[in-house]
Amino acid sequence: MAILLAKLNYRVTVIEGNSQPGGLMRGYCREGLECPVGVHYMGSLGEGEPLRRMFDYLGVGSKIPVERMGRDGEIDRYLFNEKFSFSLPEGIDAFEESLRQAFPGEQRQISEVMAGLRDVAARMYRLDFLYAEDGPLFALQYADALEEWLQKRGCSPRLRGVLGVVTTLMGVTPEECPVFYHHMALVSLLFSAWRPACGSDRMVDAFVDRLQELGGELLTGDPVKKIRIREKAITGVVLKSGREVEAPLVVAAVHPRILLSLLSEEDVKPAYRERIMQLQDTAGVFAVNLAVDAVRHPPWPHNIYRLKTDATGWAREGAFYQLCRGNGDVNLLTLITGSSIGEWRRWEATKSGLRGNDYEEAKERKADAMIEEVFSTCGPFHGLKKLDVYTPLTLRDWRNCPEGSAYGVRRSTQQLLQLVTLQRPAAGGLYLAGQNAWAPGVIGTVLGSFQVLKQIVGVGRFQEELMRGSGIIPVSDQR
Repeated sequence: MAILLAKLNYRVTVIEGNSQPGGLMRGYCREGLECPVGVHYMGSLGEGEPLRRMFDYLGVGSKIPVERMGRDGEIDRYLFNEKFSFSLPEGIDAFEESLRQAFPGEQRQISEVMAGLRDVAARMYRLDFLYAEDGPLFALQYADALEEWLQKRGCSPRLRGVLGVVTTLMGVTPEECPVFYHHMALVSLLFSAWRPACGSDRMVDAFVDRLQELGGELLTGDPVKKIRIREKAITGVVLKSGREVEAPLVVAAVHPRILLSLLSEEDVKPAYRERIMQLQDTAGVFAVNLAVDAVRHPPWPHNIYRLKTDATGWAREGAFYQLCRGNGDVNLLTLITGSSIGEWRRWEATKSGLRGNDYEEAKERKADAMIEEVFSTCGPFHGLKKLDVYTPLTLRDWRNCPEGSAYGVRRSTQQLLQLVTLQRPAAGGLYLAGQNAWAPGVIGTVLGSFQVLKQIVGVGRFQEELMRGSGIIPVSDQR
């Protein structure tokens, strides 16, 4: 968001409460290994693909080291509890062929699903979302919940289970995930899938360097204490240190409820405040990062999802496994599963590093159970060493996110109308960005930033900037 504004000659200051910028994009280092937090893989980063075009416009596309996934023919491997597996390949045509081979009795259903996916893929390639007033809500024919949409087409529980896995990347269930969010997430990976080659910190560095090249300023370690508003218009912010930064425009990439805590009661309409407070969040995650012997365990070119489904076909429980290149002697094995803050309610009033031995013991027990499960799925790992374990409380404290949510506000069919509130300024010159503006994930937050930019500068200037030589909209699709 800051880079976009700086490119349009705004004077921009980024204020980061933590000592280092990057938020969930930044990982952390343990014994020489960088452990990712929010960026494990992303889609659409190939030449000419939507995310790469937007990254190139920002000026960071060539500065982020990435490696392409799927070199063995699969991006993700889904392992279901009934000893059924499915490999997600790169490419929409390859995906269709895989579905047809795995479900020979559901050719009609697959044709209907693929027609929807190809329609959304074409819209994504053209980036139609950048023209729509309400972001993805323009595709009302895809506003139904995925479960309902697939059932109407007569898809079997097993086929629904395969198609529903990608909803975990948004922290919602298939019963509540709008079809357009599902399709966009899946299509993004089918375009191409990538993961950071040297850790996600290099991504952060690329964005920071580009911002500073454009004259933007970065302030760290001094969080915003209050947003100042006078006569219903933004005048600036007050930092924890007491420093005041004057500005007629504030873009907040924080959780909406945190934004409300920075405003006085009289600064926000009661109806707006009430709608924000009623929004439900996604759950958090529990993650284990481990070092393994690099010679015995080379990096996997794909991810593994271990899934436990119910009678409906949906995965109610599961885990994500990723084995990435490390520092030479050891590689990094990451295990992630869903976890609500309720599981850790006993320590809710504590802070990171001060939760006590019983908390550490509870983490270790859960981590050991996950390690046993990955052993049963993938076999034993040699040279295994536990590097770090974190819970939703960790995310809550580190990113100032209520309830330790991994993906922020839940993008569910039940909340679609309320979510429109996030796309409206809370006050004159005050906007929400990040995953609040549009959707979680790398491509969701980047698209959201462009959507907010359109609100700030107006549709006319926005389209002019993006259509005249920007490279974001392909020449054949400019209109």
